[in-house]
Amino acid sequence: MVFINIAFLGIDRLERLKGIPLRLMALDEFLEENPQWLGKVVFPFIGISAGERGQDYRQTQHDVRVLINRLNEKYSHCGVNMFYFEERHDRDIRLAQRLSLFAASDILLMTATRQVYYLLFLFMVHHFYFFIQRRSQSLSNGIHFGEANARKFS
Repeated sequence: MVFINIAFLGIDRLERLKGIPLRLMALDEFLEENPQWLGKVVFPFIGISAGERGQDYRQTQHDVRVLINRLNEKYSHCGVNMFYFEERHDRDIRLAQRLSLFAASDILLMTATRQVYYLLFLFMVHHFYFFIQRRSQSLSNGIHFGEANARKFS
């Protein structure tokens, strides 16, 4: 059996403002409404430790682990988990490593629930990410995920 894996990568600090549990719930809804994607997509997620955030960090860390486990129980396909979670310290995953991961993924997931300056950052990452994809030759073509497509997945 051949699986086509499209990697939806997420790298975010483990804090409430990043909306990570909301993203995971949205992915759950997406898979419920689109079961044809089971076995075709994977969701690797790297959570950056944010211990200085105290209870906010601990609650987010707990929520993410619970949701990842629940999603894997619900959607594991032929014994293979679709959701992968790894927590790292910021010092252990520098910009060059993040860019390599961005280039290796098919779709980069970033969510910010209340940070306006993220819009500019997302715009810059979006253009840089597709530049990397085109240069890496790892994909024959990229997926443009702009505002029009965002409404389809909302």
